[in-house]
Amino acid sequence: MTNYITIVIIDDDDDDFLLTKHYLDQIPNQKYQVKRASNYDEALSFFSEDEIDVFLVDYKLGKYKGIDILNIAKVYDVNAPFIIVTGKGNLNIDKEVMLAGAYDYLIKDEISPDSLERSIRYSIERYNQLKIIENKEKKYKDIFDKSGDIILLTNQSGKIIDANPCAVKKFQQSREELLKMKIIHLIEDNEQLHFWELVITNQLEGEVCSFLTESMDKKILGLISFIVQDEYSYQFIIHDVTKISLREKERREEEKFAAMGRIARIIAHEVKNPLTNINFAINELREENKNPETMMLIEIVERNCMRINNLVTELLTSTRFSKLNLAKNNLNELIVDAIKMAEDSARNKNVNIKSHLTTVGDLYLDGEKIKVALLNIIVNGIEAIEEKDGGEIFITNTNNNGKIVISINDNGKGIPKENLNKLFEAFYTNGKDGGTGLGLTTTQNVILNHYGSIHVESEVGTGTTFTITLLPSELEEMFNSESLILKKEPNTK
Repeated sequence: MTNYITIVIIDDDDDDFLLTKHYLDQIPNQKYQVKRASNYDEALSFFSEDEIDVFLVDYKLGKYKGIDILNIAKVYDVNAPFIIVTGKGNLNIDKEVMLAGAYDYLIKDEISPDSLERSIRYSIERYNQLKIIENKEKKYKDIFDKSGDIILLTNQSGKIIDANPCAVKKFQQSREELLKMKIIHLIEDNEQLHFWELVITNQLEGEVCSFLTESMDKKILGLISFIVQDEYSYQFIIHDVTKISLREKERREEEKFAAMGRIARIIAHEVKNPLTNINFAINELREENKNPETMMLIEIVERNCMRINNLVTELLTSTRFSKLNLAKNNLNELIVDAIKMAEDSARNKNVNIKSHLTTVGDLYLDGEKIKVALLNIIVNGIEAIEEKDGGEIFITNTNNNGKIVISINDNGKGIPKENLNKLFEAFYTNGKDGGTGLGLTTTQNVILNHYGSIHVESEVGTGTTFTITLLPSELEEMFNSESLILKKEPNTK
């Protein structure tokens, strides 16, 4: 079966049309289905046909030029290449028609069956190749624009030459602003050198780096896929794993807290039994000995036994998932109450407690426990601030897509990075004098009991920020579940 090439000759000269058709008939091993448009309007009628393989257009067509045909073809989005035929060779005409989108340019006096066949074959092949490239570019552009991952293209020096919409959204900067930057400007300062070393040694694939947003108040933890596109450009695909990392951290904290509770119960059991025996022995000694010196020693032993007992009780309380008395509470009122409870401590250290609270509605909370949790953090911040002018604690809350986020920031001495993971451990005091080191353990217990999360960020010499996240929908569900259980319990009188 012969494959025909359908060609439309746009020419108002009958002789030129017949001569061109004659040349086409002389071409071996290829058949052409020839159609003709003798004027501008007839040419337009072919632009809506899908089966045209190539257009052969005379440079002069009455009052129109071949350039006009090319320009109007772009409006109609014609899917076929155009070849321009002119009466005489001219470099300016050659440049003009090629810039207008012609695929080839032929001079009438030099046309032969061979040259015509080559021009048609070359134009169709080039058109098909460019169409494949265009489709690939469109597909890549769709992926680029619609990707949920950050995609950045840079030159070999790291200057950003393109950024997708996700990058614009995540980095909180316009595309124009990003194109003025190098990619290392988006990396945390202490990671920039290591990051670029991995780039130039082609070892960046699979690395996780910390990126900064425009406001510098939010970090993006990015898993990087790195592609060397050519010797002049790089492609970075950055998958935001911040939430995954945070959730993993929360999971580890929950497991650690549960483990601490198990250890606390073992300690309590092993310590309280001997304490009971010691207290029994103390009572026996008190009855048998009335010597003042002996009584003084007995009292010292008794006081320390009581102290040990209180510490064990506090440890158990701070690491046990206790029952919550959930009820509707105004979160802002609880925050204000916690601030009032800390005012005396703040005044003694010349610390100013400020707040900016937005209306977040009532939540199902154990109000007393939440106040204790907040108070522990505020007092921890007060103690971290040296007695000097300018000491400040700033408390905010927001409703972020159904999540209530409470932020408590102090400008104290900060916590070394290596100590952050110990902060919620029982008896850890971060070098403070006095205290049992159970306050933040209790706070974590309360927040986890409310199906919430708590994490801390700190910089030595700058201060510390505690962030508490609560989920109103889960708290309401927990309240409804407990209410349902209470209704089902038999009434025992």
